[in-house]
Amino acid sequence: MPSHSRGGGRGRPSRGGPRPTPSANPSARRGGAPNASSQPCKFLMRGGCKFGTRCQYSHNLAPSQRPPTQNNQAPAPNFPGLSNDGFSKVEQNTTPGKVFNSLKIYVEDTFKFQTAEQVYRFLSLICSASSQNSTWTAQDGQLHLHQLVEGNGIQRIADAICFPKQTTRAWSFQRGYIPIFTYLASDWVVKSTMNSDINALYGLVHNNFQIIRDTVETNIRKCMTARSFKDGSYSCSGKQVFKVLFVTLFEYVVLRHPAKVSSSPHRNCIYRYLTRFKDSPITNPGVRDFTEQIVAWFDEWLVALAATPPFQDECRTYDEEKREFIIENLRRDKEKILRVVQRGQTVVTNSEVRMPYELLGDVDPAIVAALERNFDFDGPGELCENGPRHDNDFEEIELIRVAPTRDELLCEDDPYLPPNFFEAPHFHEPRSVDRLLDIQFRLLREELTSVSLYCALVDVGPDITYVDDYFRSPIRLAVQLMAEDLKKSKSGQTTLSKLLTSKGGRYAGPATARESIIFSVFTGITFKPLQLSNRGISAGIEFDTPPGRARSDKPGARMEYWEQVTKKRLSQDGLVALIWKDHIGNVDIYVGTVASSGRDLVECSRQTKGKDRVSIRVSFFDAKANVRIVQALQSRRSSNDTRLLIEAPVFYEGIRPFLEALKREPELLPFGQYLSLQSKDELAQTNISPPLYSRTPGFSYELKDLFPQAAGVRSLKLNTRDPDSIINARAQLIRASRLDPSQADAVVDSLTREIALIQGPPGTGKSYTGLELIRVLVKNKIAPILLVAFTNHALDHMLTGILDANISHKIVRIGSRFSVDERLGPYSLDTIERAQGKSRLGKSGGAIYRQMKE
Repeated sequence: MPSHSRGGGRGRPSRGGPRPTPSANPSARRGGAPNASSQPCKFLMRGGCKFGTRCQYSHNLAPSQRPPTQNNQAPAPNFPGLSNDGFSKVEQNTTPGKVFNSLKIYVEDTFKFQTAEQVYRFLSLICSASSQNSTWTAQDGQLHLHQLVEGNGIQRIADAICFPKQTTRAWSFQRGYIPIFTYLASDWVVKSTMNSDINALYGLVHNNFQIIRDTVETNIRKCMTARSFKDGSYSCSGKQVFKVLFVTLFEYVVLRHPAKVSSSPHRNCIYRYLTRFKDSPITNPGVRDFTEQIVAWFDEWLVALAATPPFQDECRTYDEEKREFIIENLRRDKEKILRVVQRGQTVVTNSEVRMPYELLGDVDPAIVAALERNFDFDGPGELCENGPRHDNDFEEIELIRVAPTRDELLCEDDPYLPPNFFEAPHFHEPRSVDRLLDIQFRLLREELTSVSLYCALVDVGPDITYVDDYFRSPIRLAVQLMAEDLKKSKSGQTTLSKLLTSKGGRYAGPATARESIIFSVFTGITFKPLQLSNRGISAGIEFDTPPGRARSDKPGARMEYWEQVTKKRLSQDGLVALIWKDHIGNVDIYVGTVASSGRDLVECSRQTKGKDRVSIRVSFFDAKANVRIVQALQSRRSSNDTRLLIEAPVFYEGIRPFLEALKREPELLPFGQYLSLQSKDELAQTNISPPLYSRTPGFSYELKDLFPQAAGVRSLKLNTRDPDSIINARAQLIRASRLDPSQADAVVDSLTREIALIQGPPGTGKSYTGLELIRVLVKNKIAPILLVAFTNHALDHMLTGILDANISHKIVRIGSRFSVDERLGPYSLDTIERAQGKSRLGKSGGAIYRQMKE
């Protein structure tokens, strides 16, 4: 299956294996007809064939020839109302082997759609990869996706998109277009981690957007006029049409858009076109209009279902509970995509307007007034009276680099730090998730990098007290102290000059400073050649061995010293800064992370020269650092530059993932409606809904496993949609279950709320209550369940409790390999991966990795 540029460009050589010649491939010799070669594929019989549709052998295996399935794979939750696939109909009798064989004719280089029936058949085949199809596994679906994108399959999808513009014959929108969106919106596509493949697939939407818009609007308009989505005998429901369109638009707008970030000062209006397609509301305003038109038709469809005459649709045949559940699901999708496109529109047209906020409750107006005055001239980025403070100061956190830049580290202006309470001024809407993420990101990042001379607001009981709190975080203060000393080096003795004389050591901030800070300084910096590894490009940094035991004459003593030091300093992924003063006095700062391991540094110290010199490898964030290092290595002149390496006394990698996660699209934040800032009165009136899966029609919890056998309880149902059922379940659990009254209340409240917090003093049975909750979820086949703990000990304690209570043995422990209980060893991710062996996806990944190395 030859590859073409993603989105329908020119062809390029095939990847993943050589193309069989016509003489070696009977299917190619006979025009690509399916099942041309009846000999079964031996690779598929062993568990997987990396050639997929390019394979010359048959993938249509008899049941006796199929490899055994993995029996330890957790079953998929049976909640169709929560699955995108549950809104669509696909062929149920097409196995992966049949699809792979049948697709061969469509992916030939010379193939072109001649008839609409060919388009229908092709789209039906690719949509067979669905979680609804019991003959397919998730692994089959991912391999199917990868082979479509890597070969001519993606070109055929592009051809299907353009087909209605190129044909004059009869063509069905329901059979020739809706399936395209059905596949784009399918669970195995939108939930896939193969981002490059999904981005390529959604690139088809971006590259052909105008064709898609014209085709969809023309045909849905006809359907709305006809009051039906049916096409003759082909049944199609509005629930499928609007579901796949809403999901596809959201994925395209929020996650998959390939456009670049604009340099406009109003960047906050363009990043929304979704994290990867950032400027679509500006460069392609038709997306917003198209979305709003689809939303208008959806609202019209809802009204027409109950009108006279009614809209002819399958949803009218459902009972009220099922119909309302489906409509609620569709409304959530509608509101989500509508908020995204309208948020962009609001910022574009009203970029200078600040959202109003209210003084509610018992907040001191004087405090808020002071914050208002400060915000008027000291907001972030362009909202600051004098403009951005430095090159990393933006209104939108999505554009802020987590690692500090040179300008930021040397900037002496106070950063923008938003107060973290509802009534305080902010440039985002008061109750928006945008505001929540902005506040959390800026305050957390301040602990890592920035300088702050700011006021903190501390909540003390019912009153909010204004407290002055001056502080600076380590890395920025360290850089500024070093820069000041470098400028004074010729005028007199400084703390740094003493360290240069002693060839390194610990730098203690001057006693006159408001802050107390101590950090390591490494001197005599020289470089080693750049290297490329799976951690990226890194430069070798050699420096003077610091004073003390590190300079011992005994290699063993030196190794022991560095073994202890690297547990907290110069550890892998730690944040460091290279400070480089050239011969004319210019000072540059290059920030990076330690790429080498602590073991590498220990081994380096063991060598003879380890008494005087040791080295590490550093990955710098700025490519300029690597270029300058290469120039220094190539230069034959002696250098008068002063080069120092300092280490930030914070663990960068421990904070970075959280900061990156806070930069996400707000609509992707779970439980945003509960987490966003609200007034105290609003919080007191918050109504928490039951879990969405528990509202699936026909679903109810079975709680009989919470009772001892002596209680004789054969069944106890809990229906979260029925208040009487909740009252009865609570009473029965208090009366006869293994739980005490407070534990029973906690279990019922947790099962009937989508977010819950169980608290209590030591010894009240919080862990036991958690185990019983897990028991209920497992017995009701609600999976997967994610357990998160602050420490390894706490996590292992809960996992051993699950094993001891015989709740489940389907456990995968992620994290540290060291466990309190040796029984958890077989459940570690590393152990399970080794036992599983390689999958078909692993083979494809290996081929791609080899290509990258070449």
